[in-house]
Amino acid sequence: MEEFDKSLEELIQVVKDSKEYQKCLSCREQMRKNPEIMELIEKVKECQKKIIRGNANEEGYRTYQDELNSIPLYQVYLQNLEVVNQKIEFIKDEFNQYFTDLLN
Repeated sequence: MEEFDKSLEELIQVVKDSKEYQKCLSCREQMRKNPEIMELIEKVKECQKKIIRGNANEEGYRTYQDELNSIPLYQVYLQNLEVVNQKIEFIKDEFNQYFTDLLN
């Protein structure tokens, strides 16, 4: 089990050391320092909550989301986040397949 834990930690570290993950962290830090971006993110989150509760339509949400998507820094963040998520999904799928094979 100790070997498994070590291997898992190494795998996690590979993802954390990836240039895409590091770029996500960098972009996120830059976005946190930008009040305009943070305000838009909060507006999007607020609209999402209202939509889920059925208290709002999606038009306001789309307006804020489009404005947020037009910011280059946010686009870079999303692109890198997508790559990181794909890596994590691949790892998850590999683990699922491994355990399925092991148990069958």
